Amino acid sequence: MKPKHLFYFILIAIPLLLSGCQSREKKAKAIAKKAVQQILTDASSYEPMLTQVDSAFSTIYLDPEAVRAAYALNDLNSEEEALKSEYNSEKSSAAIWSGPYMSNFGKENLRQANEKMNEISEKLKKISDKKAKQEQIIKDRNKNVDPTKFIGWFITHRFRCANGFGTKLIQDVGFLVDENMENTLMAYDLDEDSDEGIEKLKAIIDDVIEAE
Repeated sequence: MKPKHLFYFILIAIPLLLSGCQSREKKAKAIAKKAVQQILTDASSYEPMLTQVDSAFSTIYLDPEAVRAAYALNDLNSEEEALKSEYNSEKSSAAIWSGPYMSNFGKENLRQANEKMNEISEKLKKISDKKAKQEQIIKDRNKNVDPTKFIGWFITHRFRCANGFGTKLIQDVGFLVDENMENTLMAYDLDEDSDEGIEKLKAIIDDVIEAE
């Protein structure tokens, strides 16, 4: 059903153009339906199940900038892990070809392995720098959290839809909208088992804050 960062790509404020006479609940359902149908493989299979709307107050987990930084860190962590695995593979290869009596073939393989290790080290350094920038965003945003500040409304939406294989699945998503319910400020994957769900993002944010 969903491409990489299903909701990350609809996080930019979306003008909803809803009638002002609609109730808050009706607006919430319309917001959820419009946002979800934009990214479904088969929009005709969309079946709303449950929609709830609650007051939203300032928290680091609902802060759009902090959440975007957490998404970025999630990607960077995956990229870093893959590069470290590749580096260890090249390191093992270099160890195999090292020795006092290497043939020209062995020397060439050792040279290539060392060269590759250097390239990977440079990439890892760049990733480390990028991670530091995203972590700083979270730390800075955390300083602005005021639990008493009303920031809008949080919509929790459960729906059923067909995936690419035609199988009907149940999905849980959340949307942060402004106080007038005119713009969607942030969207969240509420699936606890998702690699990009809110629980994973919370853990990333917590790790950054606790490391201060």
